[in-house]
Amino acid sequence: MAQGNSNKIISENLDIPVKTIERILNEVNKKFENRSKDFNPRVRLLATLVTKDLIDYEIDIQPRYISNLSDNLNKTLVLCATGFSNKAIAKIFGLSEKAIELRFSQLFDYFNVDTKNQGNSNPRVNLFISAYCRGNIKKSQIQKLLKESSQERIKEVFEKPENFLANLEEEYKFIG
Repeated sequence: MAQGNSNKIISENLDIPVKTIERILNEVNKKFENRSKDFNPRVRLLATLVTKDLIDYEIDIQPRYISNLSDNLNKTLVLCATGFSNKAIAKIFGLSEKAIELRFSQLFDYFNVDTKNQGNSNPRVNLFISAYCRGNIKKSQIQKLLKESSQERIKEVFEKPENFLANLEEEYKFIG
């Protein structure tokens, strides 16, 4: 899963049924309380595992920041990296889901993520891995944002998204 593989590919590689993979991922998500409809469970789980040092990626020694990402794309990238769904990101920014989908298509292009081969890989997981390894998102950002968007605080995030965005502006120095 941490390599961006779909359940089908994981199932084939391990020679176990897809249903077993789904059950295991559901159990792990329950353990880390990543079951909210406001999150992409796979990316949220990946972010949680990275921050707990249960999964590690080799980060480039010389960060390869993508210099032409706008502030809004950087914010969307960090929200995506902590597992927020399109609907949740749209709610936070006060935009339509279509506008967020457009941002994601731009991010997929910037990070050269294949979205057409979805049967074999998960584009959001691949976006997370690519952005993390390039240094566009950092473990410290993900840790803070996971705390800010915990199950206890999620209602507060959606009731006052302007406060959450202001905190995001203050807490995180986006690379742009």
